[in-house]
Amino acid sequence: MSIERADVVSQIDKLPAFNATVAKVIQLSNDPKSQPKDLVHAISIDPILTAEILKLINSAYFGVATQVVSLQRAVVMLGLNTVKNLALSSSLISNIKMRNNFQWFTSDEFWEHSLGTAVGAKLVAASRSVPIAEREEYFIAGLLHDMGKIVFVQYHHEEYARIMDPDFRPGERKSNLEVESFGVNHAELGGLMTESWKLPQSLCDSIKEHHRPSFNGDSSDIVKAAVSLSDFVCNKRQLGIKSYVGMEEPDPMVWEVLSLDEGDVDGLFANLDKEVEKAKVFLRQ
Repeated sequence: MSIERADVVSQIDKLPAFNATVAKVIQLSNDPKSQPKDLVHAISIDPILTAEILKLINSAYFGVATQVVSLQRAVVMLGLNTVKNLALSSSLISNIKMRNNFQWFTSDEFWEHSLGTAVGAKLVAASRSVPIAEREEYFIAGLLHDMGKIVFVQYHHEEYARIMDPDFRPGERKSNLEVESFGVNHAELGGLMTESWKLPQSLCDSIKEHHRPSFNGDSSDIVKAAVSLSDFVCNKRQLGIKSYVGMEEPDPMVWEVLSLDEGDVDGLFANLDKEVEKAKVFLRQ
């Protein structure tokens, strides 16, 4: 069966919206005139989100030397972008839950794979000497890269289960089969979702192109390549989701953009499992 693309895209609006606080955080992050104090004020009026961010900042994942007890100090220590992305990550994981009767992967497995891709993308960023203040953008791009799958699972459960079956047209790319069935694949749909949330265009593009990145010679190239490679590694290791089929190899240009070859992967991702275990604090909502 074939489902109209417009119908699938319209279902983005049915997913739970960000609460007012996170919407304000996104607005402030897109405003070059906003100040750190504006972000602190926006988050501080939401005690649940404040507590969640402080829990994350004080987790083993960040490894801060002294306990952070205020948002103001968190912004000073970790920077505006990190606190912004923590608010966004926390809100997404707590608000967007996938139906758990999908036969090929559960909500927990989906988020573990997403988290693994996020951590892996950040490892790639570190290996390329990306400034520390910018590495959280890699994390959030990895965390959101598969968001389009949630629409398929939530609203087209049976058809998506059919094309995800390992015995259904084996050897074909699952993203191609998604286009046949839905008029759009999960990567493009995820990019459209993040555009609707008014996230930065470079972030949306890295999600939209994580299987087939286009490189333009600017700073966003490394983000796209990092997410694409990290997703591949997590798929190959079956991190989180154990039933991957039709796995897509990275575009050959990914290796060139990152100045890597396949022999570098084991060393680059040697600490992936350990870092994911630390980062699982994100999943304990």
